[in-house]
Amino acid sequence: MRAIQIGLAVCFLISLAPSPTAAPSVRPLPVQAAVPSPVSTCVLPDIACADFSWQVADRFTPVWQSWSRDNRRNYSRSVFRQPFSLAFDACRSRGGRTPITLYSWVLRGVDVPGFSQTREVGSCQLSIQAPAEGAYEVLLTVRGQDGQAATTMQRVVLKDLLMVSIGDSYASGEGNPDVPRGPTTPGSWQDRRCHRSRFAGPAQAAWELERRDPQSTVTFLSYACSGAQIRKGLIGEYLGLIPQWPPIPPQIKAAATLLCGDELCDRLADPTIDVLLISIGGNDVGFSASVMACAAKLDDIADRTLQSIIRVDFIPQKDCHQQPQLTRFVEERFRALPGLYEELQQEIRKRLKVDALYISEYPVDLFDSRAGCGTLELVTATEAQWLASQGQRLNQIIHNSWSPGWVHIGNNQWRRNRRWDVISEIASGFAGYGYCATPTYYGHLGRSITQQLDYLGLLHPNADGHRIYKDAILRRLQTVWEEIIRFPP
Repeated sequence: MRAIQIGLAVCFLISLAPSPTAAPSVRPLPVQAAVPSPVSTCVLPDIACADFSWQVADRFTPVWQSWSRDNRRNYSRSVFRQPFSLAFDACRSRGGRTPITLYSWVLRGVDVPGFSQTREVGSCQLSIQAPAEGAYEVLLTVRGQDGQAATTMQRVVLKDLLMVSIGDSYASGEGNPDVPRGPTTPGSWQDRRCHRSRFAGPAQAAWELERRDPQSTVTFLSYACSGAQIRKGLIGEYLGLIPQWPPIPPQIKAAATLLCGDELCDRLADPTIDVLLISIGGNDVGFSASVMACAAKLDDIADRTLQSIIRVDFIPQKDCHQQPQLTRFVEERFRALPGLYEELQQEIRKRLKVDALYISEYPVDLFDSRAGCGTLELVTATEAQWLASQGQRLNQIIHNSWSPGWVHIGNNQWRRNRRWDVISEIASGFAGYGYCATPTYYGHLGRSITQQLDYLGLLHPNADGHRIYKDAILRRLQTVWEEIIRFPP
């Protein structure tokens, strides 16, 4: 019986994909919530009064969906550059003793010089296309049947948050297809080669920000790809989780090409990314190979790139952390990781204009430091603790490599630079919800096979796990502040 279990573990755990995480219960994105309009200032029934509210159309959805419409499998520049659709509602205005017969609108750009539109309509609702984010002055005049008229003006400030996500399977949403496979549906991803899904934590965080405020938008671009590493995926080409030719362009270059028209965003007019989210490092240190070695008792780790199949010569009864080939393999990669992070930071500074950058830590204790179960029952408690220690070690390197520094701003003042920082509280959010827990935040083998016809969702965050990821991102974005001190750090 034990030989059968070992065979199953080896069969299902040996993979081309170097980043293991889990499969979730997939829930559709919520419909944009209706935000109640402020109380109208038009309270006197016999006096003409002009009043209106406004909102801007969702930008997350059309930009996300534009990926599949481009034959090159990239976001469409035409969709990215489309104007913003502003919707105005003046139905709470009053015409005095008689109904309103005419609504006159004047929209002038404050931060968009030369833009001006005038509309006269009989309806209380109007949609106008604004060419860019910024401030606009909106003048509304209403006129009743009896000739009474009233005018009001509002300063409308249109804000668009440009968010870009790059990284590995944790950022792509591995284990959580956009459309799960069903009895009559094959299942689908936004990008099949990368197993990229809208249910990933960064995508959910972007959608939540879009949904919260009807007077702002979020332009969200994700280039994250399951299996990616720093040199094979982010700053170098990558064949993809499902290897195909031609290779996938480096994620940073792809973002620069879309945003700036070439591979460098170095012109004054080039757009600045408001928030750049990164998840990377787990594949670079061979974390998935370590899990495989523990779960299947692998002794011969022949994989040196995490892009080729891990060879199994025999299966000894030996804990993975006692396997010298595995420990040497892991040590080599951990020693190289700080230098790889430095390469990544240099590439980002070279090619992109970024206002705030955040790299996310990883969940670390996959089994809550206890023995495995089910498909992964060969993982002993000692092995689980060793895996957790390697995860903690990875997160420590992430925090050390990306922790904020101090910037001298003159007059003996120093500002804490939070533009390059870490999204924490992910490891703590997963604590107690390991693979064998009920409920768990990790995907199981059966669910992965059912939803996506492969085992790659095994041990990746499920829907609840990505909710932890999303909430950690939102908390970090909401607690950014500028701290100034009067002594050198």
